[in-house]
Amino acid sequence: MDVSLPSRDREGKTVDFRLSANRDVKAAKAFFRKALETQGRAPVSITLDGYAASHGAVRELPAQNPRWKDTRLRCCGRRNISTT
Repeated sequence: MDVSLPSRDREGKTVDFRLSANRDVKAAKAFFRKALETQGRAPVSITLDGYAASHGAVRELPAQNPRWKDTRLRCCGRRNISTT
């Protein structure tokens, strides 16, 4: 099973995505690194569902790349899993 990790802008349009066999911290970090490369800048804010691995990855981002230091983290509080 592949898990889709999509990124959407404020209008709901997909900005970036990554397919992964697992939805864990490693996959989330890979997704955010890819998004930073393709978009060229870190987002102003990231809104995550309640999945702990994504939150762990985002907390570690500023230590790995200073461009993430001003990105705000928001949570919608529910788990949302998209599978293909």
